Amino acid sequence: MSPAMNINYLSYSISEECAGHLFVTNAQNAEISGVGNYIFRSKPGKYNVFNWANEYTALPENIVGLQSYNNLLYAFSSSAVYTINPNNLSIIDSMQGQGVLSDDSIIATDYGMFFADNNNIYLHNASLSSLDWNSIDWEANPAVLGFDSQRKSVLCFFVSSSNSYAWVYSPMQKRWDLWSFTNKINAITLGKYGEILASDGDITTPLLKRILFGEDGTGKKDGILKVFKDQGI
Repeated sequence: MSPAMNINYLSYSISEECAGHLFVTNAQNAEISGVGNYIFRSKPGKYNVFNWANEYTALPENIVGLQSYNNLLYAFSSSAVYTINPNNLSIIDSMQGQGVLSDDSIIATDYGMFFADNNNIYLHNASLSSLDWNSIDWEANPAVLGFDSQRKSVLCFFVSSSNSYAWVYSPMQKRWDLWSFTNKINAITLGKYGEILASDGDITTPLLKRILFGEDGTGKKDGILKVFKDQGI
């Protein structure tokens, strides 16, 4: 530990496990503050112990999300993605023009790492599809991503006109569907069997109601809505 430190812990709001360490940002303690662009690394296997004076990397802007994928750490700002080597804390790549509004807008799956900003949903460095985001206040309602292991689909939950919806992407079919929900969804989590459970703030129930864009499985078409086939992958 650095002799300049009197304490070896941090308070933080964003964290991610990667390569046997805990990485945290938006962190502070009694000796440091105002370091929202710093990412600190814990001691290996000791997720509450930080040599914060020495083990960190500083980025050009504040970070709003972290995600581990393929043994690399990805740090997201609102408009950029930084790839970090978790072993030596070096920045090995950056991608400008794409970011996230919330730590909940990123998810890593067997099909890749998905993330959403106020313009689009992306699969790693590729754009999945250009969807109509214009009517959605993303600053007030950042997208929340989840993965339904039963349907093998990525769900992007959002709120529009006080109603909850989810864009649902099937990597195998390369298809977008839209689900709607009777109650406004405030939080999601994974169930015992990999299903997504959604909470309206009162009770937690599996997702039950969905509206498909296009055919609903019976051959019936809505006449207004349509299926979006992804062309980018």
